[in-house]
Amino acid sequence: MRAVMRKMIQSLRRDHRDIEQILRVLEQECDVFCRAERPDYELVGEIIEYLGSFLDQYHYPKEDLLFKIARKSNATCARVIDSIAAERAGAISSLQALCETLREILNEHRVQRQTFEDAARAFILHERRQIEREERSLFPIAQSAFVPAER
Repeated sequence: MRAVMRKMIQSLRRDHRDIEQILRVLEQECDVFCRAERPDYELVGEIIEYLGSFLDQYHYPKEDLLFKIARKSNATCARVIDSIAAERAGAISSLQALCETLREILNEHRVQRQTFEDAARAFILHERRQIEREERSLFPIAQSAFVPAER
């Protein structure tokens, strides 16, 4: 079980690094848009589509498995997991709002720059907050529950 837990956490950490790189690109495109320049809408759309699929089909199932295993380890871990799971709903909702805003822009509906910026920054913030909570709170607790302390 220790080796499995360690590999799961390592895999999730790699995912987090990859997600952060993608978020930086999304943030750069958002900055372009906010300067009243034309961002690469195709790239933004691909980022949104990729993240939606990746999170839903690969990342969240790995997290769910970690949650299931780690929840049993102790009450503190269970509380952290519950909090992170609740925040996930906010991240999913903010990604959907960003997707809808981009769809409106691409369909040539009038969308205020602030609306797009707010949607993009809300998603980026939610996702970064989620990653940070997992890295700083969940992973150390889960790892300590299943990996013996180094001597």
